[in-house]
Amino acid sequence: MRTFVRGDKLEVGHVSAPGMAFYPGMCVPLSHTYCNETLRQSGSVCFEYAGASPEWQRHPACAALKLESYLGTAINGVERTYGTLCFASDKPRAKPFTDSERDFIQLMARWLGGENGSPGGSGLPASERGTIQDPL
Repeated sequence: MRTFVRGDKLEVGHVSAPGMAFYPGMCVPLSHTYCNETLRQSGSVCFEYAGASPEWQRHPACAALKLESYLGTAINGVERTYGTLCFASDKPRAKPFTDSERDFIQLMARWLGGENGSPGGSGLPASERGTIQDPL
């Protein structure tokens, strides 16, 4: 899932989550998301089973969004943070996230951040993209 920060809300930009309640354009209070914690950290945030963790089971997202496992990282552009890239499930994950999985999501987020910061980059929603003029 790719999200965008909109003040105190988090907007779902792109999502592929069959059977889950997320859809593009969905907005939720940022404070009720794991992405809020991700945006406060450097690097990725991950856990395999929120319900088994005293820290995460008390988080508002556990009750509000019913997500049990999560891997996410911030999408940072040159001048600002745009949102997050995350993978989440309503089921606990059977095995711990690997260093390779954490590295991969950070690499993807860096790429998206570069797209967001470049003129005409495809990383921004259509409402935020400028018009590119063909010089020919």
